[in-house]
Amino acid sequence: MNRVYPPGEIHVSNLSIPGNQVPVPGVGTIQYRYYHTQPNLAGGRKTTYLLAIYALVIFSAVMIGVVPVLLIPVFMILALLALVNALFSSLTVAISGDLLEFWFGMKVWHRKFLLAKIVGCQVVKNLWWYGWGIRWTPHGWLYNVAGPNAVEIVFMNGKKIRIGTDEPVTLAEAINHALY
Repeated sequence: MNRVYPPGEIHVSNLSIPGNQVPVPGVGTIQYRYYHTQPNLAGGRKTTYLLAIYALVIFSAVMIGVVPVLLIPVFMILALLALVNALFSSLTVAISGDLLEFWFGMKVWHRKFLLAKIVGCQVVKNLWWYGWGIRWTPHGWLYNVAGPNAVEIVFMNGKKIRIGTDEPVTLAEAINHALY
């Protein structure tokens, strides 16, 4: 879902959002100037389901005695990979009102920043060894699920963060448009 909304166009989301649920674009009263979800390279839900199935098969085989108990660590690794893949299956970035916010997957890791505290941003390319996930880099914190492209955001206090995205130019334009 890739959307930048020009001035005057209103995008509305779910009016009744209980608790911390993710708003559903297209229904209700939260106005988004920008909303985009990037899936991770590992395949998101399909990979999570596959890892979980492999883990259950190995666990079942160990429990009924078909395979040796030595495969229990393999089960635990597969189950952990399935959990991590589910939690970090995507990265959603949204600009609404006076906030820039982003979250991974099921909104387990969620960050919000006031637009008023942002000085500017620019499109950057991360070095391959910066990796994916939540990482500290020489340029500040990096939040990324796939690919080398990102937008570096500079705050009034001089701190920087990078948000990985598959559409860096559109995100940078949306942030700069929201700032001015």
